[in-house]
Amino acid sequence: MTAPRPYDPLAARAEAASFFEDLWRDGDPWDLDRAPLDQERYARQLAMLGDRRYGRTLEVGCGAGAFTERLVTIADPVLALDVADPAIRRAEERLAGAPVTFRLLDVMDLDPAEEGPWDLVVIAETLYYLGWLHPMFDVAWLLHALHEATLGGGRLLLSDTISHDHGIMSHWLVRTYHDLARNVGYELEQRQELEGTKDGEPFTILLELFRKGAS
Repeated sequence: MTAPRPYDPLAARAEAASFFEDLWRDGDPWDLDRAPLDQERYARQLAMLGDRRYGRTLEVGCGAGAFTERLVTIADPVLALDVADPAIRRAEERLAGAPVTFRLLDVMDLDPAEEGPWDLVVIAETLYYLGWLHPMFDVAWLLHALHEATLGGGRLLLSDTISHDHGIMSHWLVRTYHDLARNVGYELEQRQELEGTKDGEPFTILLELFRKGAS
């Protein structure tokens, strides 16, 4: 039996950048602007958040800005991160003049406390990729750091697709990542599951809205 390869954080970041840049180089790899399931997901996410406006907001894994475009209608200012340069460039063109700053950055290299505090953090379709590339400890510590840097009464929205074919989107992995948010101190406000198909495959999208208790 081959021993597992030691974790190398720099290699993990390089692997993430290369993987996602290759995907985005020739366009939208997941048809995020047109797929009906994604449009419904965006609508659900916005509806969950839409009972108030937000101050400083962080979006992790913004891609080409499909949800960012909706997010800026209820949040100002927004810092949106992604590791794929082609996606960031498309997002900047798409939202030129909007109250959003796009940054080419792996969230694992972000200092949430220095950049915050945050009124809202959105992590959509990203946690399972972070778990694929980084140890569970690092994913948990990221959520802990985000909780510490969230304002009292501020919110965290997690939205992740569960694949019936399992892999990195297995139901037990996705639910474990969401449980981390509770374990670091966020309180669950709202939970929804969206069932649908994409490219003929069945999926379940788990959407959970959390709140940090008042300090």
